[in-house]
Amino acid sequence: MGKRGPARTPSKILTARGSWRGRSRAGEPSPKVSIPEPPKWLDRMAVIEWRRVTPELEHLGLLSQIDQATIGTYCQAYSDVRRHTKALQEEGEVVPGSKGNLVANPRCRLLKEAYDRMHRAAGQFGMTPSTRSQAKASEPQMSLLDQFARNRGAS
Repeated sequence: MGKRGPARTPSKILTARGSWRGRSRAGEPSPKVSIPEPPKWLDRMAVIEWRRVTPELEHLGLLSQIDQATIGTYCQAYSDVRRHTKALQEEGEVVPGSKGNLVANPRCRLLKEAYDRMHRAAGQFGMTPSTRSQAKASEPQMSLLDQFARNRGAS
């Protein structure tokens, strides 16, 4: 039997929200922030989305090597949403059925499933307005070179 209740919110997210609970979890893993390589199974549109979102997620400190599959799932779902939306625009939402009657285009279901996958994965990284509204903005991470330049200017 699995665990009951909602999934535990990571400390990094709790801290960003301003919660004291983010500081009380000793020993929670904190992987190194970095951009993983895009998975080989992503199609062209998904790779374009990968290259668009991963630098920002890294800048916010929300992306590491172990997140490759989750962000890949988001990017592939984004690509699927785009593909099904375009097909629906061309084919229409209602198509002739096997008996000649009009039925809902099966792509409507595929589009909904892709959108649901995209939305769930995006929420894991605070990429939706509702998940962002729960976070508190913090100062962006500075690179070591920027920190060095800032310290040199203060002398």
